[in-house]
Amino acid sequence: MQILRLNNAGQPLEWINWQQAACLYSRDLVTWTLGDTIFKIRGGHCRETGRRSHLSLPSIMACGGARLGRQRYNP
Repeated sequence: MQILRLNNAGQPLEWINWQQAACLYSRDLVTWTLGDTIFKIRGGHCRETGRRSHLSLPSIMACGGARLGRQRYNP
């Protein structure tokens, strides 16, 4: 399964895999999300609390940045 990446305006940019999506989340680049959770990643245990970390990835995510979707032309 792949995750659809959008820009902040909602234009589709690309399909990404769950590893790329997790990287965007960890770098705090995701601004908003849509859709159901399709991946749930479990991490390690916290030394202080003993709780296990997890990351839920939705099917659609928007990321900040100046990159726009490519324009589509109809000949």
